[in-house]
Amino acid sequence: FMVSAISKISETLAEIRAQNEARALKRRDIRLYLSNQHVSFELVSRIMRFVDYKLDRPSLAGFDISLISPMLRGELFCSQRQGILLQHPLLALTNDAFPELFSNLCATFTKHVFEKDEPVFLSGMRSTAMHMTALGSFGFIDGIHLEDTETMISGIDWFGELGIFVDT
Repeated sequence: FMVSAISKISETLAEIRAQNEARALKRRDIRLYLSNQHVSFELVSRIMRFVDYKLDRPSLAGFDISLISPMLRGELFCSQRQGILLQHPLLALTNDAFPELFSNLCATFTKHVFEKDEPVFLSGMRSTAMHMTALGSFGFIDGIHLEDTETMISGIDWFGELGIFVDT
């Protein structure tokens, strides 16, 4: 029993070491690329902070989605996204009337992470997608000048719904 436990601990430590090495290799590759592109120190710092944030968060980035069937994929996407998507009245109605279509919509939505003060879209820009917020706080400026009044949005909200009706 003791030998088995020590063996399991050794295997776990080897896996952790391999994950840390893979993370360090990704960081090194990105830093080398930025260095070769003569990117400013300030921008490199911001990019590396964002890379560290993404690498520290658990995600399905290493998950090979092709390992599961299309039906199970749809169920997975629904279980991950329906709590957010059902907050929108049109999507909730779609779920009630056409559950299979709603499942396809869940698979279509993609997750994006934005840096602090990074614009999602700007006034006058053609919207080609609906955006839904799920986590964090977001500033909404109703106008084209940064001096215009800013409203803070947090939690689940949506904007740019007309983008879902635009043919790209």
